[in-house]
Amino acid sequence: MEREDKKEVVRLFLEEMGGRTKYTNEDIIYRLNVFYFDRNTNDICDGMNIATFLDYCESIDPMVLAPLNFVMAARVGIMLRGLGNAFGIKLSMAQIWKKQCQDFLKEHGIEY
Repeated sequence: MEREDKKEVVRLFLEEMGGRTKYTNEDIIYRLNVFYFDRNTNDICDGMNIATFLDYCESIDPMVLAPLNFVMAARVGIMLRGLGNAFGIKLSMAQIWKKQCQDFLKEHGIEY
């Protein structure tokens, strides 16, 4: 997400995380993943509030299988961003977690 690699975000969701949507709409899959794990900026949510954005995504391509192993990471990211918003700070979780993610990948011999 930090690299804005849309194809890779979609691939990871489908192949590595085990997520599924009804129509496999890559734009919706990308936007939902960025929303849950990184940010809720206008380029992702098109200026919609959270409830409207999630309803919009569900109307275009309903989630069939949410990767449950990642729910807590998504919740933490959303909560931290909400706290940041309360203080007028826009946070990107991908930027914040970048170093830890790179270290994890390197430790496990995964090149990206």
